[in-house]
Amino acid sequence: MAEKKAAAKKPAAKKPVYESQESLYAKAVIKMNEDAVIVQHAYKAENYRRAAAMFELVGDYEDAAELAQQCYRLADETEEEERVLRYGKAREKEEKALESKEGAGYEYGKAAELYEGLGDYRDSAQRAKACADKKASIDRKGRLKHTAVLTALGLLVLGAVLFVLSGMFTYTIGRIYEKANWEDNAIASYEKVGTLLDAEERIAGIQARKDARASHNNYVNLAEGEPGKECWFGTYKWLILDRQGDYALMMLTNFTIAEHQDLWHIPYNTEQTEVSWLDSSLREHLNTVVLQNDFTDKERARLMPISAETTLQHLPAESGETDYVSLLTWTEMNRYKKIMNKCGGIDYWLRTAGTVPGTAVVFSAMDRVIRTGVPVSAEELAVRPVILVNTAGIMDEEEA
Repeated sequence: MAEKKAAAKKPAAKKPVYESQESLYAKAVIKMNEDAVIVQHAYKAENYRRAAAMFELVGDYEDAAELAQQCYRLADETEEEERVLRYGKAREKEEKALESKEGAGYEYGKAAELYEGLGDYRDSAQRAKACADKKASIDRKGRLKHTAVLTALGLLVLGAVLFVLSGMFTYTIGRIYEKANWEDNAIASYEKVGTLLDAEERIAGIQARKDARASHNNYVNLAEGEPGKECWFGTYKWLILDRQGDYALMMLTNFTIAEHQDLWHIPYNTEQTEVSWLDSSLREHLNTVVLQNDFTDKERARLMPISAETTLQHLPAESGETDYVSLLTWTEMNRYKKIMNKCGGIDYWLRTAGTVPGTAVVFSAMDRVIRTGVPVSAEELAVRPVILVNTAGIMDEEEA
């Protein structure tokens, strides 16, 4: 009997309590909607996946199964958005590296890290390797330059001790500059030592290489340069305003009084009267004096006839009155104004007649168009000629 009473006092085992489907469903909905307060994509995706797992535990209650799939889909989309953003940031770093002069290596390194974190997403692996290689190359060049600077400093100290009164030190510095392709510095060093050793020959060699590069770049700009590029043609330097295939429309850019006497203080017309471009003395001057004096026969052969009657001159004229040396029209000035921002500093004639009879339009040194015009006989203005050059095969002339 005592044993039975003792058994009666023993507490019964606790039964497991399970959360209701309704309650778990409500918690899953709350978890799903927490994405509104989560900023980082990684946390947001993880939150969706937890909500999906909670909906799966709910089973077939309400639309739990559909919401579970929706959460998985949102998690996948969020992770994809994160990859897109990270890929975009990597591309920004890579592009910034291309534009950067001093911090390119750092930017390439950051881009490589971002690409590596994306694994095999798109072309991330290839870009990661390319950026890492570029960073390594820049770092190597930096170390070489740093070494060169340290070497130069070491030589400077040594030279101060051993060659204070000798030109050999300066000559040696010139050789270092030359090897580092700091050509202007090398020339300056060689000039200081005069005829010591082969200094004069080295100056001539460096200058020849500089001239060859400048000539080649000029041919390239003539043949392929986009609007905004500058190049020499004839005795003048020109700004490319337009390019249509092999035809380059160019305007005189670097204006100096000493070098451009036949383009300075020239009236639009010698007589003060109402006159059109076709009958102006300036048109005759450009197509006789300037055309003959400032271009060789070979250069004149490349000048294309441009219409003296239309408002646009970027293609060869097929009929009507033509010029080989002309001026910009008011229409063209407005069309190419953004490209012409490097051509200020002087007042110069445009081809178009002013709104007041007996005047022609002028583009002023203050970057302003005088549309009413300036009297055609005014002599205090300059001229920026315009030419249309056929550049087909011009690179062959460089080889010749």
